[in-house]
Amino acid sequence: MRFVIRALRWIINLAFVCLLLGLTLMLAAPRLWGLDFRAVASGSMEPTIPLGAVVAVQSVDPSAIQPGDVITFQSLESPGLVVTHRVVEVVGSPDSRAFRTKGDANDDVDLALVPATNVLGRALFRVPYAGYLAQFVRTRQGWLFLVVAPAAALILMELVNILKVIWSSDRQSSKDSKAAKESV
Repeated sequence: MRFVIRALRWIINLAFVCLLLGLTLMLAAPRLWGLDFRAVASGSMEPTIPLGAVVAVQSVDPSAIQPGDVITFQSLESPGLVVTHRVVEVVGSPDSRAFRTKGDANDDVDLALVPATNVLGRALFRVPYAGYLAQFVRTRQGWLFLVVAPAAALILMELVNILKVIWSSDRQSSKDSKAAKESV
């Protein structure tokens, strides 16, 4: 029974460490590799990039963008909206480039050309369903469930371990004092 409890504690501790390392990596990756993670909120790029995925976007020189690349950009039509679509045509000179884009699931190209100044970067890879998790974490329930609850559980487990050490040392010292009294 003790072995099962120890194994269970080890597994729980390992799960917490993996969760913390994963969160740390996701938070540190943009700084380490110049990546930006964006949640996909529409199905315009399906099946290539499904709704609810997270896209890793890396900053790129606009002169390196070619037709076929998937780029992430600030929308001209809706300020504040970030869009990820495929480049179907490069327009203009190297000094003043613009891009005609289209969502893979859309029938028509986007109405407005995307100026190079609006391009945030090129999409490198996607992580399916991670956008749902990112949006859940932004809610109060998600924050409590994915951050506060694991942290509280970890603190509680460590407090239990500390109390066990204190209690075992108290028992040992009382045994030692009892044995010393009996020997006198």
